[in-house]
Amino acid sequence: MILTDAARVRAAQNLGESMEFTWNESYSVGNEIIDNDHRGLFDTLNSLESAAKWPNPEDIAVILETLINYTRTHFQREERLMRGVGYPEFDEHQAKHDAFTRKVLAIRKIYHEDPDSVDLVKLVEFLRGWLLRHILGSDRDYIPFLDGAGEALMEPADASVGENLTLEVQVPEKYMETIARCAILLQSGDAEARSLADYVRFTFDEMEPDEARKLAAGVLAGE
Repeated sequence: MILTDAARVRAAQNLGESMEFTWNESYSVGNEIIDNDHRGLFDTLNSLESAAKWPNPEDIAVILETLINYTRTHFQREERLMRGVGYPEFDEHQAKHDAFTRKVLAIRKIYHEDPDSVDLVKLVEFLRGWLLRHILGSDRDYIPFLDGAGEALMEPADASVGENLTLEVQVPEKYMETIARCAILLQSGDAEARSLADYVRFTFDEMEPDEARKLAAGVLAGE
């Protein structure tokens, strides 16, 4: 990946004034584990903002990858918490997580293919704005449900996985045993089953270039 000198200068000029993300206790959701995740996301965005002042594509790519991995881990943890306390708006909240993750994956793909096409200032502003709105908006909606939620991150088996269905698929012979074991694990509905389901949900990263551009269009345009 090659970033032109003009793009470097533009980024440095636009980020002349720091947009450092500073944690404020008013952002707390009342759960120290989730709050620590949010602080970590703040730190990652600050790293991106600092790197964007005079960007090296390899450094930016590493930070984007860190952001994606950290976000996935946090979202999975937060979703376990919401499930554990029986949060009624779980599906809507999870959908917001998925939409954000897909958008960041799209930006990563575009940046990998053409760094000059991604305005890092707009990207930092988008990420900072989304995170603040999410913490001060959607995340605050589940706070009333957190009483006694200390064990929610180690929740018991999920009784709402639904009935077992029969599915016919073709897979390479060498993976038959693996697929069978996964199916047995998923039937249990326990924490390990949910971890497997979450891993699969967040692993399908690949998307076509047109899809990536469509998903990232608003961010790249600064909307």
